[in-house]
Amino acid sequence: MKEGKYFVVKTLSGHGDSLGLAGYNTFDEAKKEVEKCKHWLGSVRIYKKIPGGFELVKYYQNGVLHNLDGTTSQPKA
Repeated sequence: MKEGKYFVVKTLSGHGDSLGLAGYNTFDEAKKEVEKCKHWLGSVRIYKKIPGGFELVKYYQNGVLHNLDGTTSQPKA
């Protein structure tokens, strides 16, 4: 696993299995990686490393960006 402050995790739709995990030093680096996966039929999540574990920051589900406040936005083409 690549080290970093932010981690990108891919999962298949309907499955809990993680298919990939990569670390990034900045949120922008992680977000760029997630945007490459916008057509992924599953979820691509960004987690932030915090003391004692990880915290979910944002996620894409079937190509739609979900914010943690419950709002969604379409990714830029």
